Amino acid sequence: MLKAIVVVIILGIFVLGYLMLGKWNGFLYHSYRSRQQKKKERESMLRIGFFNPMLEKYISDTLQQVLQQYPALSVDFYSGAEEELIRELSAQKLDVIVIQNDMTPMPDIQCLSKTFRLEQQEGTPDHIRLVEAQEEDSDLLRVVWPKNQNSPIVRYFLKCLSDR
Repeated sequence: MLKAIVVVIILGIFVLGYLMLGKWNGFLYHSYRSRQQKKKERESMLRIGFFNPMLEKYISDTLQQVLQQYPALSVDFYSGAEEELIRELSAQKLDVIVIQNDMTPMPDIQCLSKTFRLEQQEGTPDHIRLVEAQEEDSDLLRVVWPKNQNSPIVRYFLKCLSDR
């Protein structure tokens, strides 16, 4: 009789373990799907931070090019102090930031940057755009992004910005 009770208890433990593993497997599956969905949403978004919100309009031509290539892209603009933008970039809450070229140090992250200046296009006095600049120019803007940025959207945005 004692052997039968031990066998029933062991079988009960195995059945309970099997049921718990099924629940655990379901939890892991839904967690994985949720992470994949968030990653997919993040990859279809471009988050740009500006130290001056008036600068947003100067990259409109570049954004049109990017939106032609990625029609489902969502572009979000943020503005704030340079230190705040750098902090958000290091926390991976922003993909690209535009700051003044005063060589503000980038703590905790390795960044790449390009230097731009505002230039008025000839023949159209209202049209001002960003163009790549030399380091010795004055009043420069710096476009900064993390070195480990792997998003094809960000790479294409930076390519379009440089090709102008």
